[in-house]
Amino acid sequence: MAEKEKKCNCNDECDCGCNDGQECKCEDEKCNCEHEHKHKYKHEHCNCGHDHECAHDEEPTIEDYERAFIEIQNTLAKADEEIKKAKNEAMDNQRIAVSYKKDLERFKERNKNIEIEAKESATEDIAKKIIPVIDQFEMALSVNQDETVKKGYQMIYANLQKMIVDLGIEEIDALGQEFDSNFHNAISKVQVKDKKQIGKVTAVYQKGYILSSNKKVIRYAQVVIGE
Repeated sequence: MAEKEKKCNCNDECDCGCNDGQECKCEDEKCNCEHEHKHKYKHEHCNCGHDHECAHDEEPTIEDYERAFIEIQNTLAKADEEIKKAKNEAMDNQRIAVSYKKDLERFKERNKNIEIEAKESATEDIAKKIIPVIDQFEMALSVNQDETVKKGYQMIYANLQKMIVDLGIEEIDALGQEFDSNFHNAISKVQVKDKKQIGKVTAVYQKGYILSSNKKVIRYAQVVIGE
């Protein structure tokens, strides 16, 4: 029994048989209970209650490769789905951004048009108040009067003309032009000797005015046309 004890380091709790006079089969690395094990489960002759790693490397099987391949496939498929989802979200965000940009541009354009229309409307209102005053000064300048008074009228008249130009108002060019119902209002016709004057404005009874920005008529020119 002493010879067997030299070959085996098992204690009394081990049932490998060496303590009973049988040949010891503990040939692998020792565990911390001094029993030798091969596998990841309890050795059949060890009752120490410890689990142990297999002492030798096992070759991977086809099933192991198949499982690994399936796991890789699943991981790639999941990654592909995440990429598609991210792309769709990016496209949605881009569409939203483009839509917001278009809405903003339309909003700016509407505000721009509103601002222009408001300015033109205000200019037209001012013009309708100033133009009759200009008419009165033109009548006053056509009458013979004291030169000093006339000079005063001319100064005021020049300032009024400058004012309407600065506001964006211009006089309709009528005298000698072809009659244009878009800008002229014919109050009478006269016989002309020169055939070139037929259908043209031969006299202007009252000046007409338009807005410079859009050519909108503030007041039609009252004219006489040749026939």
